[in-house]
Amino acid sequence: MRLVGTRSNRAAIGAKIEVKVQDSAGAVRSIWRTVGETSSFGGNPLELHIGLGAEAHIQSLDIWWPATDSRQHFANVAVNQFIEIKEFADAYTKLDRKPMRMGDTAAAASVKR
Repeated sequence: MRLVGTRSNRAAIGAKIEVKVQDSAGAVRSIWRTVGETSSFGGNPLELHIGLGAEAHIQSLDIWWPATDSRQHFANVAVNQFIEIKEFADAYTKLDRKPMRMGDTAAAASVKR
């Protein structure tokens, strides 16, 4: 997921995220993340990848923005997608992100050096 601040900082640094996940047995748990500062070589990327576990689905996604102390709530967000959420937006945007498999020689050959 990529967060974009409009009144908070554009990189959403300091934004807090809660993802409520339900597994196949019906157990619900919360996963918390905070957008942090970046470092070289992707040490702390601004785009978040949140692993949910096998056969889990998202019940809700909540974001608290740092400067405005506002909250956004989304329900029934599909898994395995790359989304962008703008501060104060009513909906998120699904972004097209092509998967890249490690060891995929066809994909590696298409990359210009």
